[in-house]
Amino acid sequence: QMSLQHQVLGNLKEALKVITEGISRSLKAPHLPRTLQEAVTVCGDVLIELGFKISHGKCYMESDTKDLIQSLDELKRKFSPLLAVPLIVLDNGIQTSNLDLGLVEQLYVSALQCYDLAKKQNRNSSITRGLNFKTANGWNELGKFYIIIAQKYCSPENLWPVFEIAQTCVMKSVELFQKSNDVGNAVACLCNINHLYRYVAVSTAVRQNGVNHELFTKAIEVLQNAKLYCKSVPKKSHMAKDATVWTSRIDMEIGMTHLAYGNQLKSFCRKLVENGDTTLCVDVNQRAEKELYSAIRIYERYINKIPQARKQMAAVHYHLGSQYIWLYSRPQGVRDSMMHDANDTVPVYKSSLKKAYSLADRHFRLALENFAPGSPEYEVCIKEYELLVPKRPKGGKK
Repeated sequence: QMSLQHQVLGNLKEALKVITEGISRSLKAPHLPRTLQEAVTVCGDVLIELGFKISHGKCYMESDTKDLIQSLDELKRKFSPLLAVPLIVLDNGIQTSNLDLGLVEQLYVSALQCYDLAKKQNRNSSITRGLNFKTANGWNELGKFYIIIAQKYCSPENLWPVFEIAQTCVMKSVELFQKSNDVGNAVACLCNINHLYRYVAVSTAVRQNGVNHELFTKAIEVLQNAKLYCKSVPKKSHMAKDATVWTSRIDMEIGMTHLAYGNQLKSFCRKLVENGDTTLCVDVNQRAEKELYSAIRIYERYINKIPQARKQMAAVHYHLGSQYIWLYSRPQGVRDSMMHDANDTVPVYKSSLKKAYSLADRHFRLALENFAPGSPEYEVCIKEYELLVPKRPKGGKK
């Protein structure tokens, strides 16, 4: 396997060397702009491919790093840098023993520079459209690379600079794809931004006094904007089918965001109770339930259309069940203040104790009905449900 990795990396490096020589010859012959445009375009493709492979662990050899950086430096000497792309990784010195992050960043940035130079050498509209697509893809790959850095290598303290540049890169990609009327890729990039917002919202919860409401709100807003973009596509357009497919996928992402937000609020609510704050926790618990029920309503629409919807809906029921079990075990005063009608279908109960039990029982049953029997999620759920059954309060429901 290591030999194969070395061969793959070696072939790409050799391609980079040959293309760099081609660029050098083309620059000496200004009457051949097409040759230069083709050379730098292919070079950009190679750089994107190499950056992707290294960042995903498909080819990486410690001994080859210096040679590759030398090839990149040689390439940069052939033409002046054309894009002001900040090198966050290099500036912050974020490194890991398994991956040279600065190298991958250089590869993507150099690819963008290649595409920009190619566009300057070209006057053919069809070729320009192809280069615009490659540029948009390059910005997205660079943005996804920064998202990987944020998720794997950043502490909450040094997360924000990487978050900001990742957001900037992916939004550049969105703008370019939208200009090209590429619905699928534009929406996919907006979903990447949603994932980034969700991750940073969870990672910075402590710094935001429990829940980063602003980022969760933005995470939902970016998906709502994506839905509006899909709806703006003319029904008779060749893109209409893509827009319809992506609308359902966007809804699934919105459901995931409501679920993540609800769980963050649920955890924050428990911390408040533990710290003796029995006033704010009432509002937080209500907001948590609102988010979780919003997720359920979305998944219910797709339960017979998208296989993943059933599993996600079951997960929301499980989290609601666990929250009501937690409420069941709280002191009566706390439980009475926090138990409220989360939706209109809930029956009337004689006491908050019976209500908490009944809601927990209901949601655990719904979770078990929708989780695949024998799956890890099903086994975890049924174990918790079996602990719940002996706790049934006397008298049951009214």
